[in-house]
Amino acid sequence: MLQRLAATLVPVVMVAVGLQWRLRIERSELRLILFALVFILAAKPVFAWGLVALLQLEPLVAKTIVLEAAMPAMISTGALALMYQLAPRLVSTIIGYSLLLSFASVWLWSLLV
Repeated sequence: MLQRLAATLVPVVMVAVGLQWRLRIERSELRLILFALVFILAAKPVFAWGLVALLQLEPLVAKTIVLEAAMPAMISTGALALMYQLAPRLVSTIIGYSLLLSFASVWLWSLLV
């Protein structure tokens, strides 16, 4: 019974975060959103790429690590923000835009690595 109940958690959280997302970004939040997106989609993969080069891992492992680092913000972040009322609209905006932009950025990282 608990397993079936737990299976419903992800869709419910995705709907809750999706309802909080808005396309229009307020000017007061623009710098914070841009910082988060640059960190999530560019800085993390650059750091992972440098670490992989330093450790001299085999190519498949290296590519996997860099692509995992380039993934968008996790939906669990939105769930925690909603649960504890930690700027849920801001977090859902970051999650939504990072998801949309990650289609291009992950593809670009896959070409670079």
